Amino acid sequence: MHPHDAKDVGVEALEALKNLAMDAKVVAIGETGLDYYYSHSPHDVQRRVFGQFIHMARQTRLPIVVHERDAAQDAAELLRREGAGELRGVIHCFTGNYQAACAYLDLGFYLSFTGIITFKMPMLCVRSSARSR
Repeated sequence: MHPHDAKDVGVEALEALKNLAMDAKVVAIGETGLDYYYSHSPHDVQRRVFGQFIHMARQTRLPIVVHERDAAQDAAELLRREGAGELRGVIHCFTGNYQAACAYLDLGFYLSFTGIITFKMPMLCVRSSARSR
């Protein structure tokens, strides 16, 4: 369940997905995570549902595929706290900075970059008036 849809995730859906995850052909839990860029679901709901998926990944002993956009601190904290060092997986939509990358790598996760990496970024420095002449 994508974080955009977290507001629509109920107990029945989670149980159905957990049952499906028991099939030997299933290789990972997800896509799940946090997306604060669009906020189609309230942040507290996203965190709750993400925590439930982390728990499911631990129970099934499957890796987790994490979508994270503009929510690195909360996502890393949830993975650290709820994953208890027992998770592995990939941050498939990494948009964070160096510190966020280090936090995920320290947790044993891989980083994946999507097309977002090609988007124009705001200027990080402003030219001095002397340089602009």
